[in-house]
Amino acid sequence: MTQTRHQHLKFKLFFLRFATVLLLAQSFFFSKTALSTTIKELSLNQLASEAELIFEGKVSDRNVIREGRLITTIVTFEILDVIKGEKNTTDLDLHFSGGELDGEVLEITGSKIPAINEHGIYFVESAEKSLLNPLLGWTQGHYIIKENRAFNANVNATPNTSDLGKTVSLDAEGFKARLRNIAN
Repeated sequence: MTQTRHQHLKFKLFFLRFATVLLLAQSFFFSKTALSTTIKELSLNQLASEAELIFEGKVSDRNVIREGRLITTIVTFEILDVIKGEKNTTDLDLHFSGGELDGEVLEITGSKIPAINEHGIYFVESAEKSLLNPLLGWTQGHYIIKENRAFNANVNATPNTSDLGKTVSLDAEGFKARLRNIAN
């Protein structure tokens, strides 16, 4: 039995849809696997030694875009002080999965996207790789500075308590000095 052109086209469309569903299911499975291995509790020493870049900065801009089916927020940081690593520019763009675009919201559980005008210390896992969250340990590598005090962005979880004691915040300059000692 020979296929008509219409039947052949319907088969191609079915196959393309089926392949797309398989690819999406596979990427979902592997992203769940990556999440479970990526977000492990890290000590301050581990954060400082494993980070590609540690910097003090201020969020100067946020742009939300669509990358394929994902919503991505591009956060632009004004770099105020490099604590570890090389960065020859005054600005850095980091891509965070999630955000709100045209009324559609994508929220990644356990990830916090830095807000406009936020001032903090950021431990960057990779500025080049495509990650759900470029900060090492997600909120573990995200410290906010207010009134010269640094505290973890996820205060309720207070990661790294073994290194920080029971305090919720630290003197920002003292924290930076401690990070420089660990990183060098």
